[in-house]
Amino acid sequence: MLKLYNDDCMNVLTKMEDNSVDLIITSPPYNLNHISRLHHNNEDTRLLVTYNSYSDDLSYEEYEKWQVKVLNELYRVLKPSGLLYYNHKERHIKGYYFNPLNLIQRSLFLPLQTIIWNRGGE
Repeated sequence: MLKLYNDDCMNVLTKMEDNSVDLIITSPPYNLNHISRLHHNNEDTRLLVTYNSYSDDLSYEEYEKWQVKVLNELYRVLKPSGLLYYNHKERHIKGYYFNPLNLIQRSLFLPLQTIIWNRGGE
């Protein structure tokens, strides 16, 4: 049976039973509502992502802590035979290189492989 939820993930996850999900595909907010120095032209550019009720402007430390918390809840609800596909891209943030694999490694998950999505020149 397929169930779709449209809510804050932590509202839903905390109500779910342990080991109850076969597959999780997620693309979390990227925390892009901040000033970022673009690597190709070194100009300050405001990257705006808008949501109805979510502020996409956390400090890197807050964002990392939140993502690890979410990943650990995903781990709890995922069946031992289940799979997680965590769609998040690498990027530079205020002079810091962000790699989402660092978040996975700080969570309870053991990464099995990385899938590269070649979007044709981006």
